[in-house]
Amino acid sequence: MKTNKKRLKFAREQNRKRTPAFWIEQSESCLIYPGVIICPQGFGYEWDDNFNEYVHINHTGKLIISDNVVVHENTTLVRGTSDNSETFIGEGTKIDCHCHIGHNVKIGKNCIIAANTSIGGSTEIGDNVYIANGVTIRNKIKICDNANIGTGAVVVKNIDIPDVWYIGNPAKSTP
Repeated sequence: MKTNKKRLKFAREQNRKRTPAFWIEQSESCLIYPGVIICPQGFGYEWDDNFNEYVHINHTGKLIISDNVVVHENTTLVRGTSDNSETFIGEGTKIDCHCHIGHNVKIGKNCIIAANTSIGGSTEIGDNVYIANGVTIRNKIKICDNANIGTGAVVVKNIDIPDVWYIGNPAKSTP
């Protein structure tokens, strides 16, 4: 493995900071069910060649939940990685139980995210996107407005055609 010295310096600096339990901006019109985990630290590591180990990147960013959002039980919401980053859930979005929303994820307005979906960090999801149950979305993916992702799909490339169903592993558009 090759060490990214800039990220490693950032990780060491962040780990020295005192981090609040969580930093969340939430509308009063949201419904957050019991068992939702607002994750303060996240799962981020950088390899350190000097010590031959992974160093945890302390997450210090925000989690912003817009109006009329619903998040069901046992879902994990991870906040942004740095002081100037955020995880954002857009207005009217509904997230089912047992989902994982990674750090720095941006979710647009009026999206449906069904149970057991995992969204990797720094992913951008447009408005009015439907994600069926059991979907896995790799980190740093962009999904356009009005996309539909079918049950169990594994998204490893950007989705840029609206009003089409993407299914399979890897996810591909249907004719």
